[in-house]
Amino acid sequence: MIETHAHLLDEKFDLDRDTTIARARTAGVDAIIEVGCEPANWQKTIAFAVAHKNISCVLGIHPQETIAAEPAVLDTLKNLCTHQKVVGVGETGLDYHFETSPRDMQKEVFIHHMDIARSLKKPLVIHCREAYRDLHDILTGQCSKPGSFFGVIHCFSGTLFDARELTDMGFLLGIDGPVTYPSARNLKEVVTAIPLESLVIETDCPYLPPQEYRGQRNEPSYLPLIAREIAHLKNIPAETVTAATTIAARTLFAL
Repeated sequence: MIETHAHLLDEKFDLDRDTTIARARTAGVDAIIEVGCEPANWQKTIAFAVAHKNISCVLGIHPQETIAAEPAVLDTLKNLCTHQKVVGVGETGLDYHFETSPRDMQKEVFIHHMDIARSLKKPLVIHCREAYRDLHDILTGQCSKPGSFFGVIHCFSGTLFDARELTDMGFLLGIDGPVTYPSARNLKEVVTAIPLESLVIETDCPYLPPQEYRGQRNEPSYLPLIAREIAHLKNIPAETVTAATTIAARTLFAL
């Protein structure tokens, strides 16, 4: 399995980061993608990936942090994303839940990330919360520009209609711990209906633990629980899910 979205540099792992990585490997997680979505952490994220053979990273500016995205910062991001350990650009996108950065600024910075991803031919890791209509409109507009871009909608939380629009555009959907929640009817419907080839699995640790660990810290070793729930919803073996999502992740991030 490939953990396509982790935040292992979060302070919640300060006391047991190495053993957490070891537990993941024991659980069958062969590779981890660490996400550095604050400029202050970019260099540290690269160094972390360099220090671990099975860890790669993506770099970007979270939509909640875009108020700090000055031109020089974006230039630094583009330069750092050329590093061989950086396999994608993000997480970037739109977040209308907390509104810590103005919507117009989020959109502008998101488009800058698209330009970086397009120029480097690396995938986008897109964060979208309560903003799927605007996300679709921006992606549609950007598709008319020369050059292509591709990527994953991290921790997908939209409707089946949103899912079909985005996968028809070639984007993959990141499926996380909430798919195991009894109340996540919309997400379960999406996972059931969307082809397995359009899904990758991720934990977004230390956030969003699967149902049996609700209220606790999440970690990459719980990835099999997400695969198991997808298998249950699709009525297929868990091994089929892990094989397909691993292929999708390796192809997307050129691992």
